[in-house]
Amino acid sequence: MVSSKKTFAVELHRRVLRKENNKLMNTKIIFNKKIDKKKKILSHEFLILNNIYNFEINDYGYTNNFFDLRTIYDTLHLMNFKDINIKKINLNKYTRKHFQNIQQLGIRNYKIRTNINDIFWLYHHNICKKFKSLSKLNKLIVNTSIYLSNKPMQIKEFVRNKKYRKYIFKKLIKN
Repeated sequence: MVSSKKTFAVELHRRVLRKENNKLMNTKIIFNKKIDKKKKILSHEFLILNNIYNFEINDYGYTNNFFDLRTIYDTLHLMNFKDINIKKINLNKYTRKHFQNIQQLGIRNYKIRTNINDIFWLYHHNICKKFKSLSKLNKLIVNTSIYLSNKPMQIKEFVRNKKYRKYIFKKLIKN
């Protein structure tokens, strides 16, 4: 996946996860080998976890109890690429939910041990699928809580960051 003749799109982030979830990523698994002194290759285990966490945490898939077919496809592709066993993946509430969604869709059976929280999320997902009005109410509650939880961080950034203030003022003037 390293080429000096091809260009790849890269989405840069300062952090892989939000600060409160940083402990989920084991920094020892990021790189698994070096091509030469300058080039390192990301490990497939890191890429799989990054893929799952990006959707489940950063895109609020876990909070909204959603699944994303692209994320599932990417996970399956990465696991098949190096024939990675699920036992190598750190199973926590985010990764278990992700692999249980794959099972629920009938794509692959990973035989993951479930706990009471997993059973609740599965039941919640099935109820929301069955009753659309409950699903809309759930989405409204979750989106409102996400919106409100981000406000203190945005206010702090507004006070500290001059570029961010300019951006906000331009946006307000435009609208």
